[in-house]
Amino acid sequence: MTESGAATDQSQPLTTVLVDDVEEMRALLRSVLARDGRFVVVGEAADGEEAIRVVGATKPDLVVLDIGMPTLDGIAALPGLRDASEDSRIVMLSGFPAEQMAKPAIEGGAVGYIEKGEDVRTLPSHLYELATVLGTVQRVLDAAYSAELSSPRQARADLRAALAAEISPTANEIIQLLTTELVTNAVTHGHGAVTVTAEVSGDRVRIAVGDDSAIVPVPGNASADDEGGRGLALVEGLAARWGVEEVPTGKVVWFETPI
Repeated sequence: MTESGAATDQSQPLTTVLVDDVEEMRALLRSVLARDGRFVVVGEAADGEEAIRVVGATKPDLVVLDIGMPTLDGIAALPGLRDASEDSRIVMLSGFPAEQMAKPAIEGGAVGYIEKGEDVRTLPSHLYELATVLGTVQRVLDAAYSAELSSPRQARADLRAALAAEISPTANEIIQLLTTELVTNAVTHGHGAVTVTAEVSGDRVRIAVGDDSAIVPVPGNASADDEGGRGLALVEGLAARWGVEEVPTGKVVWFETPI
């Protein structure tokens, strides 16, 4: 189990490391974040290798990370950054479109993806939300399953074991049910591997199920006996929040539910 988190004392500014190979971009970010008052920049780096050294030395709350950099790009640097400071939250800030690079960034350990075209007036609030809203995150499951009929049952068993020590039995049963439905849908409509991640953060659990199908599901009015539409109808009815993210290789359906 790996962990990533940010400072829980939100009365203190977030210590921040800026990673971008363009010096002017780092200067702009430094100025914008300084004016906001909720951040204090404690280090900067111009490539992934330098970023790993700086993050290891400063252990910041937040790392704002570019992708396209020399020597070691942002995606390739993610494992080293997580090893250097497992409690730092990493947010990608890149010129690449989110539909191309958000999925590998999130899968690599980033907590969010922001395109550089975002209005600088809203950027600090977006960064702050990503760095603090979930608090400490524990990733308790990160698994891939083949597109086989046995996969929903295996995912359910893996979730039961992963969450047994984290949440109540009742919440665990609900999460298992919803995840089983989503994995079943993914196996039915997709052809490649189905990914399942589970993260515990504060009083919530977040489950994300990914597959290679471009079909975006829509909740229907399916009954318990219907073969289609039941999964998202259950998610919509039982989860606190849920959503669908389209990615270049397919989609990710996620939901959050209280512990």
